[in-house]
Amino acid sequence: NILIDPIPAIPTSSAATSITSSSFTANWSTVSGVTGYRLDVATDAAFTSMVSGYNDLYVSGQSTSSLVVNSGLSASTTYYYRVRAASQYTVGEFASGNSSSQNLTTNAPAPELNTSVSTLSFGSQDVLTTSSSQTFNLNGSLLSPASGNITMTAPNTDWTVSSDNSSFGPTATISYTGSTITNFPVYVKFNPQTAGSKTGINVTFSGGSVAS
Repeated sequence: NILIDPIPAIPTSSAATSITSSSFTANWSTVSGVTGYRLDVATDAAFTSMVSGYNDLYVSGQSTSSLVVNSGLSASTTYYYRVRAASQYTVGEFASGNSSSQNLTTNAPAPELNTSVSTLSFGSQDVLTTSSSQTFNLNGSLLSPASGNITMTAPNTDWTVSSDNSSFGPTATISYTGSTITNFPVYVKFNPQTAGSKTGINVTFSGGSVAS
């Protein structure tokens, strides 16, 4: 068998989409007659500092025109990618030249709030009586603005919340500085207004550019 002009045409790269702090989608045009594509991702325009796992990565399928890059990336970092069309034969692989490169900057890391527990269990409580408080810790990072307040909100009138285990109400305020909250104790009491099961109900937090 004789291969006639086995070198594929060069695909056209296009701008990245679905950019987050730790991933993006690389895009390119398809090339007829190929078996797949080769993708490079680097932290420099000369492609000398390659992202691990994306140095000449083979992406199978002639009709494939994108790939989610989601490993080895850092937030607020500029990345470059380029692509080559590839045809694999029994005698070996033939690849096109490089496409033009595309660059993008990953998003800044998102503000976060986390709690030390995911559930609280109060057990049985008589209607119109109030339980002892239960507590958990609140942690936050990258909050914006750098100094501000987080509002803790009880789910309904069956519950009250507090930031000091003294004053309880439908909301409580947690102040923070330095864009962080570290192991701040918050409190919840159960005071059912009606009989019946009270499960799957969430305390919520808002502020600091986070809602959870």
